[in-house]
Amino acid sequence: MFFMNKKSRMCDNCKHIRIVKQIKSEEEYLPIIEEIKKLLSDGKYEMVANNCPIDALKTEDGYWVDDGIWHTIQCKECGTLFTCSVDTYHGFGSFRKGK
Repeated sequence: MFFMNKKSRMCDNCKHIRIVKQIKSEEEYLPIIEEIKKLLSDGKYEMVANNCPIDALKTEDGYWVDDGIWHTIQCKECGTLFTCSVDTYHGFGSFRKGK
């Protein structure tokens, strides 16, 4: 695991990631989480920080595990970080480049 970019710019893998500046609802958030899971399963990215497991966003009762949920992934090629964060209490968030 590393936190510094090897290169000064994103690689071809990262250029294709869809940045979402504003998540407004659960219906927008959950598909982004699925995209992140796919990036991780493809092996080109790794989870470097989070406040809950990506497969455990809700409790057995269907409630969010926290008022704020975030996950940071890193490209194994260029080191670029991407963070998805959501305020489940107020219902907004983002998926952006950076920590």
